[in-house]
Amino acid sequence: MARGNESGQWRHARSHGAGPRSVHPPPDAQPNRTIATEGDRDILVARAAGFLSRFGYLGEHDCPNDLLCPHTATALARFQRYFGLAPTGTLTTETLKLMSRPRCGVPDVEPGAVEADEDTDPFTFRGGTWDRQQVSWVALNRTPDMTDEMEQLTAANDTWSTLLPIDLPYDGTLEAPLQFSWQVGDHGDGSPFDGPGRVLAHAFYPRDGRLHFDEAENWRNHAGEGVYDLQTLALHELGHALGLGHSPLREAAMYPFYQGERRTPHEVDLKGMRSRYPTRVDAGGDPFVTVPLYALESTGGCDVITVHVGGPHPLLAWGQVTMVDSRGDLDRDNYCAVEVYEVDHERRGGRVFGGDHFGADGSPCNCYAGVWAGNASEITFRLSVGNRQDVEAFGTGNIMVLTGDLG
Repeated sequence: MARGNESGQWRHARSHGAGPRSVHPPPDAQPNRTIATEGDRDILVARAAGFLSRFGYLGEHDCPNDLLCPHTATALARFQRYFGLAPTGTLTTETLKLMSRPRCGVPDVEPGAVEADEDTDPFTFRGGTWDRQQVSWVALNRTPDMTDEMEQLTAANDTWSTLLPIDLPYDGTLEAPLQFSWQVGDHGDGSPFDGPGRVLAHAFYPRDGRLHFDEAENWRNHAGEGVYDLQTLALHELGHALGLGHSPLREAAMYPFYQGERRTPHEVDLKGMRSRYPTRVDAGGDPFVTVPLYALESTGGCDVITVHVGGPHPLLAWGQVTMVDSRGDLDRDNYCAVEVYEVDHERRGGRVFGGDHFGADGSPCNCYAGVWAGNASEITFRLSVGNRQDVEAFGTGNIMVLTGDLG
């Protein structure tokens, strides 16, 4: 529940130096325009720098906060590129408007991470994963804003649980790995809340288990003016607690900015989560293994299976697409790919792109099958499609254990 007017998230971004100052109307009160370019000083640059520091885009530097220095310009361009804005590195009203929206408090990018992190899958992985088939949860306290908060938390947990090969049951004891709670202000975890309307909630990556909602907000079982849908935020924060980072895709449940009620994961959320928690099978010593893969609309257009072969053994692993089923238009937005996604928990590649059309004259087919050879103990296959409403695919992951050493 809102408790007075705490200072906003810009409070730590103080201006320094004696440069000129200017006063601006709110960024959403005018068409997009440039506020500051590199070398300019402005109080709004200091606010933007504080935001960029908090959410991972800007590291430590010696320049005044209100100076749009090369460090801040680079961070601005990265933020703009990440969210599909023109990556000018200048401070614009469009950029400030996005920064000012209510959002999750988890950083978008890891400080110092390479930009390639943004150019692979449309989601990012953070932390580890839970190494158990059942990850229970508990709510340590309640909010006075609602009477059905437990039902909303249960629904969010059930949504993920039905889509993964792990269970997320309610425990009710302090031994539960996932612990929800409502907090206010500086609550001792190094990530203080900042009052109404800015940072709404945050969570910690596996295997920490803490998920916090800001009690200064107004929580409801629906979206509305000045209130926030608890189930939507719980679904998002659970994504973090299970090992997903933010996605720049606006339709994704893991998009960091609040957009109203969004209680169903997007296919990129499902692809990311199933990639984190594949179905596991044991080869049982067989020298040749074939596992079926199904990329259906009901599974988020994705299927991920890890095969344990013991060893490590020298082996050849490859994927095969066995059938593509059209459910709508087959066009340039569609693809299917069966990848050798991980070898002994190491990623083997990024996103897959195909040609213009399935089977169109003069165009390559939008189907891709990966292959890998080497010494390994586990192989993870991932079959996925683009636009699960239009196409479903079936395939196999295949492993042949060889004799000798492949080096």
